[in-house]
Amino acid sequence: MWITWSGAADCSSRQRRDSAHPLAQPIVEDWPESRARRQCFGYDLLRSAGVPEDLVARSDKLLRSYDLFQRPVQLTGFLEEGTTLRLADVDWQVLYCPGHAADLICFYEPGSQVLIGNDHLLAHISSNAIVSAPPLGESARRRPLIDYWQSLRRVADMDIALTLTGHGEAVSDASGLIEQRFAFHQRRLARLLDLLTGGDQSVWQLAQGLLPRMGMNDTFLAVSEVIGHLDVLEGKGRVTAETDDRGVWRYAAA
Repeated sequence: MWITWSGAADCSSRQRRDSAHPLAQPIVEDWPESRARRQCFGYDLLRSAGVPEDLVARSDKLLRSYDLFQRPVQLTGFLEEGTTLRLADVDWQVLYCPGHAADLICFYEPGSQVLIGNDHLLAHISSNAIVSAPPLGESARRRPLIDYWQSLRRVADMDIALTLTGHGEAVSDASGLIEQRFAFHQRRLARLLDLLTGGDQSVWQLAQGLLPRMGMNDTFLAVSEVIGHLDVLEGKGRVTAETDDRGVWRYAAA
């Protein structure tokens, strides 16, 4: 997430400021190394998940096409955990809430107890914890669903009267909705374990069992969804993972 705001109330002296979390800088400014890293990561991830080659090619083309819908923006500042942002004469606290994206931030105003929640919490759909390439300087990919759950628990413990979401309706009961989201994820964990009772499977096989109605353009999101939940199960010692001779990950119930 990046944000543009005015540096002065007087329109004649207004200056544009573009700021984001530091992890977003290579993406927002479109560093060539970062773009190449993301594209290679997505391609390799789909192949390791066992996705058929025709769908890998289709998904890779779709992911690359997203670059056509954005233009580079030079950042003039950073929004990190613990800093404040002055908007409409009110100070908003910057909250770092990774999960849906590694660089996701929210804004909280204690006086009104309003949270500008980005896509961290949506009223009618569970935010997909997208598996992404490691940030520049890191070698191992992050576990986005585990990060997302930690961020959700943090928000659930806060005094929030209203959450303004990135899209869709506002949320008036953040804690109640978060409880529903955790119940939803628990059902998905149970379903994955059930699918693994018949033997080891690839991520793609599990995605077809978990999300039988996914469209052809949903391949990457479906793979992300399954890998995120497998990360949780692996962390709990409930599943094990091995790589076969084709480089495809195979998961089995522990």
